[in-house]
Amino acid sequence: MKKSKWLSDRLKPVAIFRALFIFILILVGACIAADLFRKAFIRPLPTVAARVFAPAPVVQAATTEPPVQASRLSVQSLANFPDALKRAGLPVGDITMHLISGATGTAVLIPQIHRSPGSAIADPQNDIAEITQGQIYQIIPYLVNYFSSPLVMLEGDLAGDISPSYIRVLQEKNAAKQSLIRERALLAAEISKNGKSTAAQNAALRMLDQGIAEATRTLLLEGGAYALAAEGYPLQLVGAEDQKTMEAGANIVRAYVYLQDRLAQTDPRESSVAVNADSGSGLPTNVSALLSMLAQSQSVSSGIDQVLSRAMQSKDSQTANHLVAAKQAMAQIEAPMPEKFAAAPAPSRADNPYQSIHDKKTLNELMKKTEGQIQTVVIDERNEQTADHFVHALMDKKQSVGVIQYGAGHE
Repeated sequence: MKKSKWLSDRLKPVAIFRALFIFILILVGACIAADLFRKAFIRPLPTVAARVFAPAPVVQAATTEPPVQASRLSVQSLANFPDALKRAGLPVGDITMHLISGATGTAVLIPQIHRSPGSAIADPQNDIAEITQGQIYQIIPYLVNYFSSPLVMLEGDLAGDISPSYIRVLQEKNAAKQSLIRERALLAAEISKNGKSTAAQNAALRMLDQGIAEATRTLLLEGGAYALAAEGYPLQLVGAEDQKTMEAGANIVRAYVYLQDRLAQTDPRESSVAVNADSGSGLPTNVSALLSMLAQSQSVSSGIDQVLSRAMQSKDSQTANHLVAAKQAMAQIEAPMPEKFAAAPAPSRADNPYQSIHDKKTLNELMKKTEGQIQTVVIDERNEQTADHFVHALMDKKQSVGVIQYGAGHE
């Protein structure tokens, strides 16, 4: 693996701020073995991490550590950072720091696992991504406060500012989630007041719990930083990607997935692309159970319809009212997100171009070739472009520290 040269080479020439450049790698508890990169379709299954590139405005977050002002970002403050992070009780494992003299600023890189492209929200293979993004959700406010910088660069978004309209859609989904939480609290209060519950009320509570779990998962699978923005947390969100490189990478990864699928058909032992829901995902038992139900059977909305019908038949108008409000909220939560940028529609996974190849040796040779292309385009080229985009973002936002939320395997 290259020694982060792709980023350091680009930070050195831009002598706007003569600050220290540091790579800080935070490996979070949900760490997955490196070879899962192959089995995750798009990227290795990472752990929550963060890397900093330059300081910015102060955004107050709950922490006992005083923020580090941009003007006094020093070797000492950076040296204190790992211990400060661990004292904060955050889900962080190993932290590595790389000091580069004469560099432009400071970069905090957070390796991430994201939602598997094209997968359903409730798909069990996204369990680890939800855990990782939940950890990032906890870590970013601390980093923002400690380094006094709200700048966060996101993998999967085009270089430049994230569209405010995209953030508004997420905020609407968060508002719908809060509506579900309120309806559940009101229903629970009514049950408590009466001292007993009906079958319809119990079913309504279960559906509301499922709705809240789905809403939380939906927001987190957009990304930890996006989930914070949905709640109104003041971040400067920018994208990391070049569209042409991103599309080229998507084609390469798609070929890799097709090859995995074909190898699995010729010998099931050759490929294991999904994470088993019962393999110890780390999710709370009740949440995993709810998500398994969603994956196996109906949507929350259709479940609410059934319970609503039961409540109306039993003339339980109060419960019915809660369910009507919940149904409206779920429509907002389950509505698809807008496209981030125009792209040609991807071919169906069923249309596998390697379907006529039956020789495992040929398939493995193609797999090896595709892995080389992944290294060159999906990792190396994107790394270099992201470094360039990050330096420009530092200059544009007049910051000297920032976070990059990026796929594991790009460290």
